[in-house]
Amino acid sequence: MKFVYRCLLYMVLFLLVLYAFSWLHEIGHVLGAILTGNEVYKIDVNILRGDSYVFYYNYSMKWVVCIMGSVLSLILTIPLLIYTFKKRNIWLLSIVYMQIAKETLYWGISSFTRYGDAYSLINWCNWFNLDVLVVVIKITAIISLIITVCLFIMMYHYSNKWLVQKQEEDVLRWEKEEMAINRIWMR
Repeated sequence: MKFVYRCLLYMVLFLLVLYAFSWLHEIGHVLGAILTGNEVYKIDVNILRGDSYVFYYNYSMKWVVCIMGSVLSLILTIPLLIYTFKKRNIWLLSIVYMQIAKETLYWGISSFTRYGDAYSLINWCNWFNLDVLVVVIKITAIISLIITVCLFIMMYHYSNKWLVQKQEEDVLRWEKEEMAINRIWMR
């Protein structure tokens, strides 16, 4: 029963962390809009998606607003990733990898759909006849999809490696405890 409660707790914590990173993503768009002299009149975030509604006074700087969401979210994920590797926390590692995968996958998919930051950036490039940048954005989208696959492979590798090390440490600890108990019984 304890295992079930722990799983439920981890699922709730995962959703809360995902929601927090969605807020960070949207705050990145807001900071990009403020830095470029634009005005934000609404932020909408729920578990499945988030939107920042920006009124553009300076449309030529829309690219900054488009990329700042993912940039801020990924920059703030890096210290958490470093902490995760130091502590070897598999649960935290999975959350960090899912966050990075969410951002890279979002960037990759949104360039080919009609919704999202990369799609907005492509529309901005089309507005200014920057066809070369559209190709670059689509190439980075494909690269981001490859990065997402690599992240899942890395997560699988490190989680297995850490689990094996944890099991070996547990076996050593149990052997020491058993030897201590045997010494007590032999007296």
